[in-house]
Amino acid sequence: MLDVDQALVTMAQIGVALPGFAGVITSLRHRGNAELLPPEIRGLLLMLTLASIVVIGGIAPFVIVTAVGERQTWRICGVCLGLMLAGVAGYNAWIAHRDRDTPWAPRRPRVLRWSFVVPGLVVAFTQLLGAFWPSPGLYLAGLLLVLVGGGRQFMLLLVLAPMHERPAAAGQEGVSTLPDE
Repeated sequence: MLDVDQALVTMAQIGVALPGFAGVITSLRHRGNAELLPPEIRGLLLMLTLASIVVIGGIAPFVIVTAVGERQTWRICGVCLGLMLAGVAGYNAWIAHRDRDTPWAPRRPRVLRWSFVVPGLVVAFTQLLGAFWPSPGLYLAGLLLVLVGGGRQFMLLLVLAPMHERPAAAGQEGVSTLPDE
């Protein structure tokens, strides 16, 4: 179990680092005291949620194994990971549905559905199979895919410029973040 232990610790460390770097980037990007827009908040919360799942998922097996043994540990962790991921994917699908036809709607809702919600649900259901076939490999694969989702959100934070118009501040014209055409 030594390689599995090292993989879990490494994933937990990366899960802690992602929100830290995102906080630095967000603070540098918003030095002018501009408030975060709802899509920016939604992206940061999704990344923070996925990183938290990775951190908790990386630490949980070390705690649970002492109480129930190794085979039951992978069963419990896999089912919990599947339920958490299904909840996150379902919540994000609901947010995208709720915000449609508003200025804060996802720019490309099909990309959200096909790049996060559907893969998230597939991984969640795969992890739920861990109730019948518990395995550290299945659990690590699911945790790695959650980490990839958090990394994707981090990369979107780095690469994508805000595409929504910021509300006008007192005494200023509306500041647009839309790219010039």
